[in-house]
Amino acid sequence: MYTVDSPGASGNYSAHRSEDYLATDWTIRQLSGADWSDPASYSLSSIIINTEDGRSSKVDRTGGAINVGYELPGSAFPITIRTGGKIQLASYQYEKQREASRYVYTEPLSTAEFLTATQSGIRSNLNEAGLTYQTISGSSYLYMPSNYLIGQYFFDHPDEFSPLMTATNYYNAYIGDSRHFDEDTYATYSMGTAKPTDWLALRTGLRWEQTRTAALEPDPLSAEEVIVAGYDVSASTGPATTVEGIKYQYETRPRVARKGRYDYFFPSASAKASFTNSLDLQLGYSRTIRRPEVIVLAGVWSVNKTIQTVTAPNPGLTPELSSNYSARMVKYFEPVGLVAINYFRNDLRGAFQTQEFTAQEFGYTGTKYADYTFRTTTMVGEGTISIQGVELESNNSLERLLPNPFKGLTLRGSYTYTHPAPRFR
Repeated sequence: MYTVDSPGASGNYSAHRSEDYLATDWTIRQLSGADWSDPASYSLSSIIINTEDGRSSKVDRTGGAINVGYELPGSAFPITIRTGGKIQLASYQYEKQREASRYVYTEPLSTAEFLTATQSGIRSNLNEAGLTYQTISGSSYLYMPSNYLIGQYFFDHPDEFSPLMTATNYYNAYIGDSRHFDEDTYATYSMGTAKPTDWLALRTGLRWEQTRTAALEPDPLSAEEVIVAGYDVSASTGPATTVEGIKYQYETRPRVARKGRYDYFFPSASAKASFTNSLDLQLGYSRTIRRPEVIVLAGVWSVNKTIQTVTAPNPGLTPELSSNYSARMVKYFEPVGLVAINYFRNDLRGAFQTQEFTAQEFGYTGTKYADYTFRTTTMVGEGTISIQGVELESNNSLERLLPNPFKGLTLRGSYTYTHPAPRFR
């Protein structure tokens, strides 16, 4: 039998269970202190509620594309040309205004009276988990407030609450956690396909893409300008210390667009040689891009107080580029079947992943999240990561080997070997 005694300012309790260390059949009894099932036993310095979640995201996209194709006249063998272009304009707006909807209860009920008035009608206990729980009064229930009743009380008695808006609350709700990001992409391509012989097919292409970004960011006044206007500022961090001062400091001038621009060419080529009616060799090359998601670039901070983490965007993150090579030898069988061996290699530059940092490593200079772990997406390294591998695959129909009703069965199998080899230069 395992027994634990826990003295504390709010009372003592004892807990024991069977000798099986995996068992959950705890028996917990309160030995002293105020009754844990009674709302009057709890004290709060203040009762603060949030009336709105405050989180929102809005995405607007517009765009268009055109594609044309034609065959070159007068050539000795068929040559087909395709070309086209595409435009996509995207606008992203992220808001987290939760701190703008905070209210504190002022009067006339005491804390105990308020907790009693908003007590949940659903009695909470731990018996379903295999625990036996008993407070000092013999109750097997824990006190549990009702979010519904708290919200209803607020709507029925709004005069008993006062808005709770500090300078920090206003900054977080309307300045720090407000993000506007535009991403415009322009692309054009040309691709040619030729079949010089019955057994050989060739294809090559070139695509050009340009991406323009713009992030709207505050253009705040300096601490000296705020002081001259008659508002107090924090000596250690610089921002104004009142809501009016924050409005003057961050909203006097309109937000400015921090612009970015990059463009790349993406060549591609492939060849297919059919040595027989059932044996093909395929070779390919392409250059591709993977852009980070917009929320990774311009989202708002996401704070998890339970595990003490802050997930933050990285506006300086650049796209991941990859040069891809492939070779495939495949043998086909009647009626439906194949055996193939594939080789692939991808050279990645600018690969990114989510990493964790301490507040100091991240560059956070405040005190509120000084002990938190910061998570953000960063580039793995400055060089190239080479990933290559071989795959063996088989796909064969059993139609000729099995009687009805099993003729439709197919036997599939594959084996893949992958070898990543970092090559940082």
